[in-house]
Amino acid sequence: MKDTLYFDGRCPLCAKEITLLRRLKESSLELVDIHSREHELMSCTKSKLELLSVLHLKTSKGDWLY
Repeated sequence: MKDTLYFDGRCPLCAKEITLLRRLKESSLELVDIHSREHELMSCTKSKLELLSVLHLKTSKGDWLY
């Protein structure tokens, strides 16, 4: 299981940061654009509005970091 970072792909600042992070990240980190993969959010315990309010990381152990 991977750590999952949820981000706002419509935010210019977030998009720029994620572009850099994609190059630096390890395979154990999955990046999820909240807008382009909404179907995957159905299994998430957080609402889309919650995810958009602050950066969320769900660890492989199921813990949430904000």
